[in-house]
Amino acid sequence: MLSRFLISMHALVLTSIQLTTTGVLLLIVSLFVEGTPSGISINIMGWLLCSALISTSLRYLLQMYAMSLAPVSHGAVILNLEPVWAAIFAMLWFNEMMTIGQTIGCFLVFIAMLTSRWPQVKSIFIRSKRKAL
Repeated sequence: MLSRFLISMHALVLTSIQLTTTGVLLLIVSLFVEGTPSGISINIMGWLLCSALISTSLRYLLQMYAMSLAPVSHGAVILNLEPVWAAIFAMLWFNEMMTIGQTIGCFLVFIAMLTSRWPQVKSIFIRSKRKAL
């Protein structure tokens, strides 16, 4: 659906709508299920702002913009593989170790993506074989 909306809507507008809606809804939910901290240090506030502005908003805006330039089927693949890439980069950058369950989860996400896009995957393999011949 995101790729289809991006055809008629600028990535910045769609990103703003999504992040604002999510933020407001989760703020309301958090009022009922989260405790209120007694205080927040300046360092924590800085990390929170960096996380919200850079890690979330900027990353999501860049992802939406890239998806607006790609075909709809490619956008679905990008979003399906996002958790897989996050796990891979966590392993490479932060030396995180994945449990067996997490590894199986990444494998299942990848297999599900291949299965859902099998006609496109199959056509890529056929074209590459023809070029090799």
